[in-house]
Amino acid sequence: MGVVPQRGRRPRLIVDLSFYDINLDTISLAPKEAMQFGRTLERILYQIRHANPRFGPVYLSKVDLSDGFYRIQLNGSAIAKLAVALPRFPNEEQLLALPLVLPMGWIDSTALFLCRH
Repeated sequence: MGVVPQRGRRPRLIVDLSFYDINLDTISLAPKEAMQFGRTLERILYQIRHANPRFGPVYLSKVDLSDGFYRIQLNGSAIAKLAVALPRFPNEEQLLALPLVLPMGWIDSTALFLCRH
């Protein structure tokens, strides 16, 4: 677990899921074609040019997806596997953070999010 400073915002808490081999245990179900790199403008313009006029004009919107991952709920059996031990102070019980939604950094986070929305 760590904290990444953010300019003009509160620091962001991060957890490296690769440390406990979570990504190695993942069965990839997200389609590989959900992840496309490069030629973004070309692909967007192609989709606009070939859009069915029956559905009216094409509108574009750019959205910051940084928090979008936190809207995909986890399967109940995955929650304990992704638990994180919080720093403990002397004379206090160990606390665990149990994620209820998809964490950033998991190997299929982006592909799963893109194919579901």
